[in-house]
Amino acid sequence: MTLSYEKLDSLEKAIPLYQTIIKLERYEPESQRSGTIRLARSLAKLEEYEKCEGVLKAEIKEKPTELIYKQELFGFYKNVVERKPRNYKWRKKLGFHIYDRLKADIKSSPEIKYKNFTNDIFRFTSSESFTAYNYGDEISRHIEGTNQDVSIFIGYTDYREMALKHLEASLKFSGELVADTLILDAMADINTRTKNYDAATQVYKER
Repeated sequence: MTLSYEKLDSLEKAIPLYQTIIKLERYEPESQRSGTIRLARSLAKLEEYEKCEGVLKAEIKEKPTELIYKQELFGFYKNVVERKPRNYKWRKKLGFHIYDRLKADIKSSPEIKYKNFTNDIFRFTSSESFTAYNYGDEISRHIEGTNQDVSIFIGYTDYREMALKHLEASLKFSGELVADTLILDAMADINTRTKNYDAATQVYKER
């Protein structure tokens, strides 16, 4: 008999069950694990955003080459920003999540291929052992002992522009008189690598 956690009386009751599943999944092949994502999504629905972020970051730290958790964190940040568009902290988190992964991708790739940030670089794949999937694909995993599946969509967009958009919005909504130099440096780096030198120069002038 399988159990649908979506039919429990409340998400609060589902959370300890997902935590138990996560412990049991340690003995299962990685491809069969998905309790972490279910737990994270339940926390997000409860608007326990920091806890959700912590769960996913801990999994990423333990399994740095597993794309599915990074994609889930990426989607989580996007959803929070959509719900809280004027919250500069979550805008910053999303912007840096993209920027950091972009830098990591470049560092692990041949310089001749990834000398500059281009549309072809940021696929969340080249440095993460995930080349078997194409854009538009869905990664699906079944939660053992339930009738639930976890699906993550692999989309495509101009991630350079997305990072800049959210970093700029973070500066705008922060209300700080002195701009965050970490954000300015990231924005200047993106503009420099994309050969948008005028924009990079303007950002540096704001430091």
